[in-house]
Amino acid sequence: MTEAPDHSQLAARLQRFIKDDAAADTLRQSTIERTREALEVIDQAFDRYGFHKLAISYNGGKDCLVLLVLYVAYLASNQAKSRAAGGRPNPASLVPTVYVSIKDPFKEVDDFVDESARIYGLSIEHIKLPMKEAFASYLDSHSQVEAILVGTRRNDPHGANLKFFDPTDQGWPSFMRVHPIIDWNYAQIWDFLLAMEVPYCILYDLGYTSLGGQSDTLPNPSLAIDAPAVQLAGSGENGESTVRYRPAWALVDGAEERMGRERARISQPDSVAKYNTTRSRSGEPYPRSPEHPLTHVAEPQTKAEPSRSLDTESLPGDESTVLVTYASQTGTAEDIARTTYDRLRRTTTAMDIQLCDIAGLALEDLLDVDRLVICVATSGQGEMPASLRQGFWAMLTDARLPDDLFEEITVDLAMLGDTKYPRFNFAGKKLKRRLLQLGAHVRHECVLDESQTEYSDAQLAAWLEKVAPGTPRRGRLPPLHTISPAPNATPASLKLPATVKSTERIARRICKLALDVGEQAEPGDVLVVLPSNTDEAVDMCLSLLRLDDCADEPLEVCGLSSLHETRLGGSITTLRLLVKHVLPLNDVPRRSLFASLIDFTTDEDYREKFVEWTTDADDYYDYATRPRRTLLEALADFSNGLDIPREYVLELFGEVAPREYSIAGEAAPGTTELLVSLISYTTIMKKQRQGTASRWIASLVPGDHIYAFIRRNPMPLPSTGDQVLMIGPGTGLAPLRFLYQRTNQGTIIHGSRSADDDLRLFSQLPGWTSYSRADRHLYVQRFMLDDSECRAAIQRILQKNSNARIYLAGSSGDMPARVRESLDAIGGVGTVKALEEGDRWWEETWG
Repeated sequence: MTEAPDHSQLAARLQRFIKDDAAADTLRQSTIERTREALEVIDQAFDRYGFHKLAISYNGGKDCLVLLVLYVAYLASNQAKSRAAGGRPNPASLVPTVYVSIKDPFKEVDDFVDESARIYGLSIEHIKLPMKEAFASYLDSHSQVEAILVGTRRNDPHGANLKFFDPTDQGWPSFMRVHPIIDWNYAQIWDFLLAMEVPYCILYDLGYTSLGGQSDTLPNPSLAIDAPAVQLAGSGENGESTVRYRPAWALVDGAEERMGRERARISQPDSVAKYNTTRSRSGEPYPRSPEHPLTHVAEPQTKAEPSRSLDTESLPGDESTVLVTYASQTGTAEDIARTTYDRLRRTTTAMDIQLCDIAGLALEDLLDVDRLVICVATSGQGEMPASLRQGFWAMLTDARLPDDLFEEITVDLAMLGDTKYPRFNFAGKKLKRRLLQLGAHVRHECVLDESQTEYSDAQLAAWLEKVAPGTPRRGRLPPLHTISPAPNATPASLKLPATVKSTERIARRICKLALDVGEQAEPGDVLVVLPSNTDEAVDMCLSLLRLDDCADEPLEVCGLSSLHETRLGGSITTLRLLVKHVLPLNDVPRRSLFASLIDFTTDEDYREKFVEWTTDADDYYDYATRPRRTLLEALADFSNGLDIPREYVLELFGEVAPREYSIAGEAAPGTTELLVSLISYTTIMKKQRQGTASRWIASLVPGDHIYAFIRRNPMPLPSTGDQVLMIGPGTGLAPLRFLYQRTNQGTIIHGSRSADDDLRLFSQLPGWTSYSRADRHLYVQRFMLDDSECRAAIQRILQKNSNARIYLAGSSGDMPARVRESLDAIGGVGTVKALEEGDRWWEETWG
């Protein structure tokens, strides 16, 4: 590492933490006070010594981690002061750090120290000497250092009489020891780490509360449990059950913190000793959520694996079967999966490499897999993508599954999220936790923040190099799909189970659509539809690919997703039908497409351009994403230099994603109603654009048959007497309209751009509407605070906390978090948390 990552998010989180003056919890109040005190000590040290004369001692333990988080966040919050004081010259400077290792360290600790260096931007020197000699060695090579931040606490050996600033004792190398957290207790340490949601060493999740060396450290006996709950410590050689432990933060009495150290001096059971020395399953760092400092804390506890370890030098290449799968929400996870799949095919010697959507995956599909590569996105406010939660996740969480189900499988994991949302990468972490519980070996993982493109690109490149090391071979690979002539076959009729009953433009941008789907919906349910391309777009695509002459010949296609194969009526189809109903012609082409097109162009200039776009995100962004250029337009730009056989069409261009719409009500049993926002805009190329589904829906007329079905997603219905508040900006009103239609209960707060788009008034629903494009530019969250009548009504509902029920639906941007803040401001801090804990809060948001 040559420069530090951006820690502004970490600093912002710390500022929110220390400004929480309304914290009701006594422990939290004391932790906040200790945090403020520690930051003052760090500030004094900085005033005295500046950045270059100040180092930090770090060993991967919980106390040092608290100190490191405080110091890094302080540096990020005080860049101006840092520079003015002649201190840290710029935010990219690495933090001078010394790691004094003991003689028999846990590998998990060493790995976590290395991981911390990546996360927090540390210039770390690893010294394996006794403490006094180690500091002498460090100061010899870093003569400018005059003070070192140390994570010692009062109850540590020799810590009872220490002050915030203490010179070293006589006979030691001379420097100032700075102890910002000297007066913290055990509970405050864990309260801070959990509140800040930073990753910590995996050993703490396995019952260790104070970390030393392997010879003098055991799990804390006070955390031992009998039931196979939180931590599954594995089984002995004869299958007998070994002791299980709760995580370190569950220790009630902080005075028992060092019991694992005292106990280790007396005895060390064989099962635990073996576990200590063989827990790491590979040469890689022990699996955790690594790269971003704001990841969730409580990682899964996983069983010991005393008999199996991985020889990472022999991988990849020795697996016979590799499966690459993805759970995508907007297509990014799928794009990464396709890039990974292509690179694996070009670098490994595995006999069988497969690619599939996780939606079509069954547990039995994994039993013959040696290696699993998963790319998983996070949707909404931290939910799993629908393709994951609807099938595979339900199977994976069956309590009857044995905890060694996946012990023969290694997993590489890419997790996508956005740090703007509080539950960053929550879906990937939950999936990882469950895989570990079932015995899988997580080897390489990366955490990608989609709000930081350059940072994520670097992370992804490093991950890909680990997953598929080596220089990829160029040239066309065998096609992923089998598309072969079927001269004696006839394509089946399209399966189009839903019928359009009516369409109505009820607002400037909103279309009301009624469909007969043949089954009754319930509030909260979602209608899944598959849009199609226009005939004009289909003809243009076939012409650009020079495939129009064979467009209507019967073909047998193997490898389509089950959803599209069902819509097409089977595997016999034509190229024209594939282009019309499967290809995403109106979508922005993904970067992975241009990486693949390198091997399908006959033009050297085009090849150079494609290579450039796969390595430079900015150039790709300027060509494709910024102007919202479509796949069809990209084909038009390069068609004269492309040679794409029909066998590669599906592999290169992918499948159009299904669209999901919250059902807004029922016109009659079996006839669902949708409220669809029709997307249209002008690009920087001055071209009018319509969303793929928007254009298609706007073209529908009564009597049309389409592919659509109901996905069950029931919301809890209120009881008689419940005080119901529903908040739904934009088309977030849809599921709330259905709920009101079914129960005739509640008050609705709606948000729209103007009175022309007011769906609440159109639907004759009780409540209020705020207009974001009107004179006052009031969004829902602000309207709730500023409108006295609305605020008073909310207060009355929240005062009846035992029977208040809140429903929130709409966009997954800032709105949900701001609405929560407004409700807490009106009802008091902790209002939303109490509603959630009482199962009286329902939320459905989407991107």
